[in-house]
Amino acid sequence: MHLGSPCQDRRQGTVLLFTLILSAFLSGLLLLATTARIFDAKGSRFLEESIRLLYLADSGLAHGQAYCMTRGADALDPEGGETGDGEAAGDQGEGEGGAGGAGEIAYEDRPFGRWISFGGGQYRLEAFDLTRQSSPYLARDSGVLLVCTSSVAGMPGRKLCLLLDGPPAWKRLAWWEPE
Repeated sequence: MHLGSPCQDRRQGTVLLFTLILSAFLSGLLLLATTARIFDAKGSRFLEESIRLLYLADSGLAHGQAYCMTRGADALDPEGGETGDGEAAGDQGEGEGGAGGAGEIAYEDRPFGRWISFGGGQYRLEAFDLTRQSSPYLARDSGVLLVCTSSVAGMPGRKLCLLLDGPPAWKRLAWWEPE
């Protein structure tokens, strides 16, 4: 029985060792590429949902501003636009403007203080009349502050604030994301 020469055995051992090192290196590269792809997909999905939350909150602020522009000075009235005698502003008794008339604002129609479903998520509007009440987001004594919190399943909410000058123009004065 002939065994290989020591030089040939050494060469075969070196080739085997080189093959093992190369296999480990390529396996490591494959693992790194797979991990990077998974993290890239998760990061991409997180970024997409974060942008979606931003647009959802901005849509809520636009809804709040449009509501205020439509309702005028009565938009933030907690009584829903009612006068002191129990009749809604604009009601004329039994005729055309009877119960449920144009001046009456039903709670379901008010966008403030409740979650509203929109675009696969939801948002909630808060309104602060800074001439009557203080706000946790802004120290000021005039204008109207709208705060919108958006939510999409599985994502933490995002808040945006919008400062309006109040009736009759309801112009945007500032827009920001509180910390």
